Amino acid sequence: MVSIVATIYALPRNNESFDNLEDEFSLLLLAKHLDVQFFRPDGERRSMDCFDFDIINRYILNKHYLGAVTAPEDISELIQSIGGLPAATSFTPYLSLFARKPDFKRDQLDKILYDQATIAKIRGPRREMFILPANQIPKVYQTTADKSQKASRGLLFQQGLSATTYTQLSTEILALLADKSMTKEQIKDELAIEEDVSAILNMMCDECLILRGRPASGWLDENIYFARFGDVFPDLNLQGVSEKEAISQLVHFYLRSYGPATENDISWWTGLGKIRIRAALRTLGELVSQLRACGSNQRFLILSEELPYLQQTPNLKEGISLRFLPHLDPYFMGYIDRDRYSDMEEYDRIFDLEGRVTNTLLVNGDIKGVWDIDGGDPPLLKFHLFDYYLPIASDALIAQAKGLGQFLFGEESKVVQCPYMPELRTAPPGRFQTPLVECR
Repeated sequence: MVSIVATIYALPRNNESFDNLEDEFSLLLLAKHLDVQFFRPDGERRSMDCFDFDIINRYILNKHYLGAVTAPEDISELIQSIGGLPAATSFTPYLSLFARKPDFKRDQLDKILYDQATIAKIRGPRREMFILPANQIPKVYQTTADKSQKASRGLLFQQGLSATTYTQLSTEILALLADKSMTKEQIKDELAIEEDVSAILNMMCDECLILRGRPASGWLDENIYFARFGDVFPDLNLQGVSEKEAISQLVHFYLRSYGPATENDISWWTGLGKIRIRAALRTLGELVSQLRACGSNQRFLILSEELPYLQQTPNLKEGISLRFLPHLDPYFMGYIDRDRYSDMEEYDRIFDLEGRVTNTLLVNGDIKGVWDIDGGDPPLLKFHLFDYYLPIASDALIAQAKGLGQFLFGEESKVVQCPYMPELRTAPPGRFQTPLVECR
């Protein structure tokens, strides 16, 4: 076998990536027979292997502790390793953790989020709410603050609040929150103002002047306390990294949690344009490798150090693995190229028009249905299988559904199988949160 190391000098113009990969993959296929390793002049390593989508999906399932790999005991470590927790709705972070760690208790998240402050709820990529490790906040702030603050300023303008008024009120609020936390209503009472201060608090959060804190009453309460950012994170320097460095670090953070992924995936998740993503990939150089999925012309990116682990991806555990994932779970919200998922015939029942994923029932890594809750008396946990007669509608599924109901409501819930579910793409906005609301 001949071993060759070659450098590809025929780069696309203006540092754009290859749009038509046919010629490049021809080189890769030839290289596979000659044991060639290609390196671009910018240092980016090319993997010669073709990987089945099944292997890629299993690898990511294991990364997200939804396959054969057991989740770590440390909740902060778990959150770090899956790229943070989407937190646009109150219960999603708790249920995402419960799906990966069946012995998870709600106070475990509350402790590190509100008491120890090793993580924080902030505005993250795509202006979405995330729970992120504290060490990721500076890079996320540097890469998202401009866009988030621009949108928040627009909201202030819509409410007739001038920059001068905002500066005055935000200064008063900061003084009011010295060494204590307060709810929105408490702040209004102390300032003796009638106007809604939501837009002001929102802008202050986006500027990292204050933080969203503990719910006032119960874990699902939308009425929350606010505290000064500097009081919670006195040693965190938001300016300690440049925007360019922050983008490269954020891309690395993303690939650590979601790779193999496409350039489209990275651009979508970060909310950054492809020009900046490609510049970050050039900066990362040999830390990132390319590979391709068998039967696909898409270019996938992975951290180079992970390639040996991808090649040794273990199978799922024997038997049936059931996971009740909440809407906006990170496993699904990490990608815009969603044809990677093995069962996508029911796409319009899984994702809404905006691409937001609903509550899904994962069976051995495949999406086999959706679920929903109804907090009545007794509480109701509903599920819909895309194949109504799928054998998994058994004692194991019912038992796990009841366990989820116990986690949510603190009491045993009734479990009902729904025979029908409408498509989410034609449903009213927000229906992804309650996909089976019509099932009684």
